[in-house]
Amino acid sequence: MLAVMMALTPVDFYKSMTTHADHVLQGVMNMKCPVCVAAELIHDTRDLPYTYKGKTTLIPAVTADFCSTCDESITDMAETERIMRAMQAFIRLVNASVVEPTPIGSMSRKLALG
Repeated sequence: MLAVMMALTPVDFYKSMTTHADHVLQGVMNMKCPVCVAAELIHDTRDLPYTYKGKTTLIPAVTADFCSTCDESITDMAETERIMRAMQAFIRLVNASVVEPTPIGSMSRKLALG
C-alpha cells in the first residue's frame, strides 16, 4: 500500500470548492483511488464486512475514504488500529469455536479424564 501511495502524483488530486456569490464556503481535496485509479474516493462511515475461515462479521461505523469501483477503503491510523483490533478479536472468537475433537479425545485419554 505504501508503494501505491508513494506513486501518486499531483494529477491524482484536484481541488473542489463550493461557492456562494463571491465567497468560498468549503474547499475539499478529492483523490482518485490509489488501488484501481478508476474512481474518486467517497468519504463516508459504513459497516465493514470481514470474513475469516468462512465466518463473517461486520465491523461497525468505519469512517474512511471508499472506492465505489474496487471496494478499497483508506482509513486514518486511529481507525486502522480500531479495525485491526476488531479483526483480531473476531479471529480469536472463530478459532476458539473451531475445536477439533480428535486432539481433545487423545489428550483426555493421556490425562485419564475419561
